[in-house]
This record gives sequence, structure tokens and C-alpha cells, in this order.
Amino acid sequence: MDSHDRALLERINPVYNTAKTTLFQLSLAGDADARALVERLGLTFEQTQGPAESEDSQLEARANAVFLESRFKTMQAMAEASGAATIVDLPCGYAPRGLICARKKIAYVGLDLPATIAELEGEVMALVADEGRGLIRYAAVDATNPASLEAELAGVRGPVCVTTEGLLMYFTESEAAALCEGIRRLLAAHGGCWLMADPEMIFQNLEIMRAVAGERFREVFESSRRAHERRADVHVDAPVLMVSPEGDVASEAARVRAFLAAHGLVAERMVIARHMPTIETLKALGPEVEDKVRQGMEGCAYWMCTLKGASGQGVAEEGPVPFDVSCETFGDLVEMRVEGRMDTLTSPDVLELFERRAEGGTVRRVRLDCSGMTYISSAGLRVLMIMCKRCDGGVTLTGVAPQVREILAQTGFDDVLTVL
Repeated sequence: MDSHDRALLERINPVYNTAKTTLFQLSLAGDADARALVERLGLTFEQTQGPAESEDSQLEARANAVFLESRFKTMQAMAEASGAATIVDLPCGYAPRGLICARKKIAYVGLDLPATIAELEGEVMALVADEGRGLIRYAAVDATNPASLEAELAGVRGPVCVTTEGLLMYFTESEAAALCEGIRRLLAAHGGCWLMADPEMIFQNLEIMRAVAGERFREVFESSRRAHERRADVHVDAPVLMVSPEGDVASEAARVRAFLAAHGLVAERMVIARHMPTIETLKALGPEVEDKVRQGMEGCAYWMCTLKGASGQGVAEEGPVPFDVSCETFGDLVEMRVEGRMDTLTSPDVLELFERRAEGGTVRRVRLDCSGMTYISSAGLRVLMIMCKRCDGGVTLTGVAPQVREILAQTGFDDVLTVL
């Protein structure tokens, strides 16, 4: 994790920067833990929030503040109420959940991208009292790699509560399937539950926008959505684990439940209004707005997934293929070979090796031997796109296995790359 330049890690996973918005919003709401982390990380309003000069942008900022604070605090309340021995935050982002758990003597594991963990871990540990340090830890993982998740929780005893906030909107269908398989394995090994804010998150956001912005809520909501996509630089059409407001909502919810069931998980709706604690940013907007938001939350829910039983339809539990990447240069051609998974943890090695060989601007083409590649995530696809932009002669993939070819087809990359 520390061997790669942080700027390179950010290019491969730009979405991690959006997590700083949540931290700063919590600090603005008066959360002491968030404020302490903001100070240690040196974050500023301009870095994380952007300008709020127009009336619409001010409404957007207020609504987003309520949304982010309520999501974080409600998930924390639900996780504590689950009775799990350990809270597993996936992704942990920059939110101060580890500090809260350490103070409350709750075991905590924060999992996220290498860039996030590299920046966050030391700052959190510096704020934790000595007696709480043994209760919390952080680790870099690839959420689409079940073995990666299992390895980091190998020493955990007792049931776990895995929390997911704002992750699934970035996952393709193949990534969502791999994540579900990883969660299934964790619950099979440890017991417990998976709390997801994501499936109905858009409805929570809309209800808060409606209460705060009134008749202009749809315009403000669309502006907020576009701003979020710009900050994340990642967009997935129709994420498979999120209920779309387009069309029949009941059918959409049934589709998501069926996807979870195919991976051995059964979901229960947890109505937000019944678990939402005091939200400082909401109180500041006055009792009328607070009443409207809480009424809206009666129709919104987070989902709690528990183990249904092995379905046989998840990702095959095969032994991991060791990762390796090699590279040779022949004139303006770079020939590379990748063995194993090309994901969040391994893609930095691929990009770093390619860019070292491409220094000087003489490289125009890439041929990548994928005969040993077993999986490619969005991080790996982003590396291929960086290569494409660097090489006007294009990127050619050879020996592509069926499971990798399917991912390329699902994401449209088979139209961008030459796949032989």
C-alpha cells in the first residue's frame, strides 16, 4: 500500500475523495470526532463542499448535510443495536466510526481502498485513547475479492455487523455479485448481518430534498447528483443492488431481493424513522422541516441481510491465483501479461509498470496477454482506459477468459478495446 504514490492510487480509484465530504459535513454539524479528524487531515470547506453561492446551491448544501449526517448516525445506531461483537465498516471512508466504537468499547474493523487507509489510519490512531487502540483496526481490501475480506476478518470472533453506505452505486453487476459472495462467506464464518443504506438511498435523498427545497426539490436533487458524479468521476448505469425510482418500485425491490437471494442472502427492510437519532443539521432547519423529514423517513428503509444458506450460485470458491505482472517493450509497443486478479489492490502495480515503460512518449500501442487473468474490477478497467488515452495505437487484449470477457461486455469496454 505504501509503495505506490498516492496520486497514482487516486487516479485508479477517484471515488474515494467523495468520502471526505461526509466527514466535513459531520464536522459542520458539531461532531467532535469528525472535527478532530478534519483538523488532522487538513481538510477545508472549499476542498470538500464547493461553492454555495446561488439559492439552489445553498438548498442543496443544507439537504446534503442532513442526508449525510442522518445516514451515518442512523447506520451507527442500527449497527450497535444489532448486538454484533464487531462492526465491520465497508467502506469505512473518512467517517469517525472507529473513534466512536473505541470510546464505546465496541470492536471495529475499517476496510477501504489503499489510498484511504494510507491517509486515515495513522490520524485515527493518534486520536484514540490507549485503552481503545486494541479494539479498532484498519485494512486495505478489494471489496470484490472474497478472499481479501476473509483474510482481514480471519481473527475476528463472534457475530459481525457489516455496514455499507454509498458503495453499491459504483459497482457493476459482476462487482456486486463478487461483493455478495464475500459477504455470504463472512456471515457463514462469523454469523451476524449486513446493513446496507444503498438499496433505497435515492428515496431517502429525495424525501430530504423535498422537505428542504420544497417545490424546487427535483431540480436541486439533479444538481446534487451531477455534482456527486463529477467529484467521484465514476458512473454506473442502473446499479444492480439499488432500487430505481423509475418504473414500478415494488418490482425493482423484488429484483434486488432476487439478486441477493441468488447469493445466499435474505433481506429485511429496517424503516429509517424508527432508528434515526437526533440529527443536528436537521434540528437547525426548524421543527416544520424536521417533521417533514421524519415523516418521509417512515417510507424509507435500510436493508438488513442475513444468511439464507449456500445457494451454489455465487462466485466459485476456488483457491486464489497469485498475482503477477510482466512487461516488455518493442519499439512503440508495450507487451504486458497479467496473472490473477486485476483489481483495487493489484491495478497500481500494472499502471506503475506501464507508465515506467511509457516514459518519453515513444509508446503508441499496448498488447495485454490476459490468458492468466481471472477477474478485472472497475479499478482494473480504469487502468486500461488510462492506457488507451496514452496510446493512440490502442490497447489489445489477448487470451481473454470467458468470465473476464463477460465483464468487458457488461461495461461496454469490449467496444473501446480490441479484444481477441
